Amino acid sequence: MPMGVMPTGGMSIVTHFFKAVCLCLAASAGLAATAALTQSPPSPPAFKPIGGVYTQAVQLILSTTEPEGEIYYTLDGREPGTNSLLYRAPITLNSSVCVRARVICPNRPPGEIAGQPYTLLAGELADFSSNLPLLILNTYGVELVDDQKRPAYLTVIGTNNGRARLAGPVEFQGRAGVELRGSSSSQFPKRSLGLSLVEESGAHEHKASLLGMPADSDWVLYAPYSDKSFMRDVLAYDLWEEMGHYSVRRRFVELFWDADGRRLSRKDYAGIYVLLEKIKQGKHRVNIAKLGPDDIAEPEVSGGYILKRDRMDANDNPFHTTMGIELGIEYPKAKNLVPAQRKWVANWFRQFESVLRSDRFRDTETGYASYIDVPTFIDYYWIVEMPKTIDGYTLSVFMHKDRLGKLKLSPIWDRNLSFGNANYQDGESPSGWYSGSPGGGLPWLRRLMEDPDFDQARIDRWGILRRNLFAPSNLLARVDAYAALLDEAQARDFARWPRLGIFVWPNAAADWPNTTFEGTLQFLKNFIKRRIRWLDRQFLPAPVFNQNGGTFTNGFALEISAQTNKVFYTLDGQDPRQQGGGLNPAAMEYNAPIPLASSATVFARARRGNTWGPPTTATFIPEKPAVPKSKSKRNSR
Repeated sequence: MPMGVMPTGGMSIVTHFFKAVCLCLAASAGLAATAALTQSPPSPPAFKPIGGVYTQAVQLILSTTEPEGEIYYTLDGREPGTNSLLYRAPITLNSSVCVRARVICPNRPPGEIAGQPYTLLAGELADFSSNLPLLILNTYGVELVDDQKRPAYLTVIGTNNGRARLAGPVEFQGRAGVELRGSSSSQFPKRSLGLSLVEESGAHEHKASLLGMPADSDWVLYAPYSDKSFMRDVLAYDLWEEMGHYSVRRRFVELFWDADGRRLSRKDYAGIYVLLEKIKQGKHRVNIAKLGPDDIAEPEVSGGYILKRDRMDANDNPFHTTMGIELGIEYPKAKNLVPAQRKWVANWFRQFESVLRSDRFRDTETGYASYIDVPTFIDYYWIVEMPKTIDGYTLSVFMHKDRLGKLKLSPIWDRNLSFGNANYQDGESPSGWYSGSPGGGLPWLRRLMEDPDFDQARIDRWGILRRNLFAPSNLLARVDAYAALLDEAQARDFARWPRLGIFVWPNAAADWPNTTFEGTLQFLKNFIKRRIRWLDRQFLPAPVFNQNGGTFTNGFALEISAQTNKVFYTLDGQDPRQQGGGLNPAAMEYNAPIPLASSATVFARARRGNTWGPPTTATFIPEKPAVPKSKSKRNSR
């Protein structure tokens, strides 16, 4: 273009040049701004001192290493942002509060939220201590409701040299979602709670070890109230564990519940609680295979499942079996369970019950034993019948099935209405069975006991448990041990929740008038002794040997007694009872002491008609004759 000629539209070349430069600069600035926004967010601010339990006002200093960073914080539990308080100077904390803070820098994403709970003690609690671990729950005025988790903070203080002190070292503190728990117990003023530990943002679970129990995010705070001994639940969990099964781990604690955010005082004392593991799938909980949404074909779809017989809601994905049992699926949770898995597990129960009701149900290869883990069914029977748990077959009945595995009736849950603590369904009487009752039993067990071999296994298990774990001396010693552990805290609990000498549903008529902790413990111990005596009378006694195995000397004769009943025995370890209940041709009837000359494994049972008692077995080995010492030769000169 010749000099001096204007471009079309009347804009000079120079103008075009400057416009292009400006556009380039603007684009560069936009890219720079975008790049700044894609930088990593600033680190959370530091708290000094960190959260904990304090007896004096706290001067809190927040700091950041970001030169351009500003710290925004809240004191009401809300998420901090640019509309929150801007940190400029140390914050004076005079009452219990949760401080949440984050760092915000220009042109960068907001920093991660950090939070610290500060519990300020009233002077009356400055020296408070207990022989039990102490828990502090801070809800800061948030009202708790059933089945809906609300934000809170949990502080755990373990014992040190046998004492836990409110002003002592904190073992754990962190954010949690808290909800009220309980069905029939919801009528009580002392409420049980569900806890889910979460990260500060609340978006992700946080697994932590509490009081030495394996790390997890989900816990329960059970509130003993109608059970004035506090220990029936824990006794049952102890026994189930020692019977050889996973049982929820447990710790007695004392809880302080700071609901208003003021200084923690004696009015916030909530009493004796039991910190429990929640029943869930996991390596340290119900250890079954993890089931994902893509596991819809065998063998993956065959497990793991946790199921329950309980009061149901839509979240439990309930279904009915052909024998009229309503079951819910506890794991996988409703949001993760896919239709193919629900269909598979419901069909599995149809197949199991079809076999159970068939004429071939006793077949050792294709009968019920190919579907269920028989030992857990028998043990579950005894953990209901021995303490006489009135709803042990109908409510809070948990079971699980692992991948390619059999159905196990485990773990147990909710045993406070046991050991006589019930005034209905004959719960306060030490006599009677629940397994056969139409309304209170479990149809599977009623059918299983029509198999004489299952029924004998039930009797045999009683013989084993009765000699050790269920021996009255063992059970009463456990009651005494827990009574000593709780003796200090029970006085505080009954002062907070007065109910001694007052009827609390469903206390037994012989128990509720007791006006002392010792009195209600005596009722519990009397029930145990009378219950074991009644159970003993339902079976032929196990034979008693004059020596419980081991070595014997020459001329030893084994004596066997079983009251007035006939005794049959073998010396080679065979069961005198044949499968189905007949007499083993190899068995001998005991009539006189049995001289033993060589090693023998004695297997003996009492028999009356077609009824067999539990066995007694022992192995005997002859004592080796002493080897004479050789005479030493004299040294010759």
